[in-house]
Amino acid sequence: MGPLEKALAVNRDDTQYGTFAEIGAGQEVARFFFQAGLASHTIAKTISAYDMIFSDAIYGQEKNGRYVCEPRVLKMVEKEFRLLVERLDEKRGANTCFFSFADTIATHSGPNKQNHGWLGMRFQVKPRGASNDIVLHVRMLDRARLNQQEALGTLGVNLVYGAIYLHKNVGDLVSSLTDAIKKERIEIDMIRVEGPDLSHIDKIKLNLELLKTGLAPAVLFTANGNPAQPSEVFFKRPLIVKRLSLRVGSEFTPERGWHKVCLDHFEKLNKEAFKDHLKLIEISIDEDYNEAIPVIQKLLSLGQNILISRFARWVDLKSFLRQHSNQFVALNVMWDDLHKVFDDSSYKDFEGGLVEGLGKLVGENNCVLLVDNTLAQDREIDFSAPHRSLYNYFRDNKKLINMY
Repeated sequence: MGPLEKALAVNRDDTQYGTFAEIGAGQEVARFFFQAGLASHTIAKTISAYDMIFSDAIYGQEKNGRYVCEPRVLKMVEKEFRLLVERLDEKRGANTCFFSFADTIATHSGPNKQNHGWLGMRFQVKPRGASNDIVLHVRMLDRARLNQQEALGTLGVNLVYGAIYLHKNVGDLVSSLTDAIKKERIEIDMIRVEGPDLSHIDKIKLNLELLKTGLAPAVLFTANGNPAQPSEVFFKRPLIVKRLSLRVGSEFTPERGWHKVCLDHFEKLNKEAFKDHLKLIEISIDEDYNEAIPVIQKLLSLGQNILISRFARWVDLKSFLRQHSNQFVALNVMWDDLHKVFDDSSYKDFEGGLVEGLGKLVGENNCVLLVDNTLAQDREIDFSAPHRSLYNYFRDNKKLINMY
């Protein structure tokens, strides 16, 4: 079903009634419901508070001063839903499931822009029932602003329709989000659900669905056990990242002391650069999604921050981290994996091959490889020329440091 068909299906459902609050990219979602026809059956109000003073007067100011953030969209759905119930429950609450949809979006034209936003939906499954929330973060990948707005409008309709009719099945809900949108046009890197009618949804499985369907290159879970949007967590924070396999992750214990050894090295390098750093476990998976769930659960129980990705190469992981933090990045590499770092076949798509790939990985001043060489004979890595020369160059320039 396309967005107009979905909007019309909701408009024809006399049990559904709600509001649309949209900031930053026009009323792209509400527009579909108006165009579909019978909008008066569904829409109680639409609002678009572009002016910051107006927006703050309606929803309050954010502590971080931002408008495109998760707390903002949560305030929007909360206030609009509360007003619906206060004003309309007596008249139609006995037969109506109320909902409030909101989005706060930043769109631009041209390359290298942060085109992203938050979408939220608060809804009832039965009249006068408890409310439930679905919140997600999206990155728009189209270069033209109008194309971004079109994709956003379709995504918003898909979220409204999915929340109302598909919330019982995680796979159906996630896959429906990109109906009528080519996957290369958007990324959805976090989705969060709350509420009694969504308690059957496992938040780990839900976010792994984003990875499985190709909607996200990576998903993040913080030490408190919740999914999170990477930029919200990584922004302006140095990162110490340890890559594990699923097998090693299942056996991981924080008592092994890798983090302390890393910090000891940073004391010598640049202590200030790692002030307020974030410790992160990263696991790259291909098709082992069900096997990943108990490993993630174990690592979360140990208080670890976990990034689950589809990055087979270290250079792709580094590129992703750099999208979300401009601070120092330390990549903790196991000895067995160092051979992969210097493997020519890993960089066939780079015009400059191995040299260009290594330059992108650790060529900048604020990135270093810390090699766990406890398994290496004589604590050295055995490379043949010319890889030995490259290894020596990065080691001598403190881009690659043996931990022991």
